[in-house]
Amino acid sequence: MWILSEDSSSLAYGVPESSSIFYIGCADGGTMEFRADLPSKPDEVFSEGEPTKIDLVGPNGRETLTGQVSEGDGWSFETTLSADNAVVDALKPGKQITISRGKSAYSIPGKGLAAHIKKLVSTCDRSRSSDTGEGNSGKTPDAVTIRGTIKYGTLDSAIGNYSFLSSSPEAKTIFAQCKLDEQCEVVASVKGESLQKVHSVRRIP
Repeated sequence: MWILSEDSSSLAYGVPESSSIFYIGCADGGTMEFRADLPSKPDEVFSEGEPTKIDLVGPNGRETLTGQVSEGDGWSFETTLSADNAVVDALKPGKQITISRGKSAYSIPGKGLAAHIKKLVSTCDRSRSSDTGEGNSGKTPDAVTIRGTIKYGTLDSAIGNYSFLSSSPEAKTIFAQCKLDEQCEVVASVKGESLQKVHSVRRIP
């Protein structure tokens, strides 16, 4: 299912009993971060940071994206996108999309997508205006120190009372230092009960 974060700044797709396989979210400097499971054969082996390309096929046709390999719960493709990008254009119609690499491919259904992507784009636009001084509608999220036990879920994870998408950049930063059920200290910008940006992480002995 498609999951929009509480503050509408990121969107992910995941299936039960697995981690998210698709993620797109607002990032600094008016950009967007994109991550998706890397289409590959079962015996393929990659290196962290290895350059690669994928094709995204949607209602508007085929677009080739250039990025790098990221290792986590399996191999992922990740890249930074400009404000106006082919991924958002492919998602806006709310139809099925296919991600392929060579002869390997998988499809993601579009049910529930159209309304979510509209909210995501609106949030990223407001954040971009705030960053460039074009508006005064946004405020920089407050940074807080959070101490608690790391909890992992298929789509959402948490530390203390604060949640974050399990496939988000925030999750990648936190899980690099702290594992499931470990005590951890995180300094992060938050909005409500949602982590926005992680500034530092340390495991509490």
